[in-house]
Amino acid sequence: MSAFRADGTYEFLKSGVDEEMLELRNLDTGKTIVVEYVTRIAFREDGKNDLVFDKIGNERLLSEIHLSNADGYVLLAAGKRPHTHEHVAAKRAAA
Repeated sequence: MSAFRADGTYEFLKSGVDEEMLELRNLDTGKTIVVEYVTRIAFREDGKNDLVFDKIGNERLLSEIHLSNADGYVLLAAGKRPHTHEHVAAKRAAA
């Protein structure tokens, strides 16, 4: 499975297909992809939502999803390849 690379506005959904998968839907194009997650991580107590990208050269691979109201996710991204991290604030969609 390839890592998630796209920019845009996305909706994250728990996949109904497999317990260890997430569906990421591009709200601009309507395209949905399924990505595997490695583990769950504790929700953020500071009320912020945050995405972490692994950076390899000019490439950004989504590696972590931090949520303020639920446990987040660690995705398969750069793995053991040398990389740096980039944090991006995420907005929570209106209910």
